[in-house]
Amino acid sequence: MPGAWLSQAVLGGRVHPKVRGFVPRTLPPVRPEWTTWEQREREAKGYWNSLTPEQEARVLRKMRFAQMGSVVGP
Repeated sequence: MPGAWLSQAVLGGRVHPKVRGFVPRTLPPVRPEWTTWEQREREAKGYWNSLTPEQEARVLRKMRFAQMGSVVGP
């Protein structure tokens, strides 16, 4: 077979150089932060108090605050 000696002599018998395969790895487990209800409530109040009136109005519109309690038909 022509060229076989070239493959053997130059490439060491391999047509493709040896490449390390891809090894998938998982991320280390992340410990969830345990927060109390009171802590989450304080953070929410702090966030709400930091909003400007314009931002507050936008959030209320996004939450559809005006429609809360009304019956929405199917």
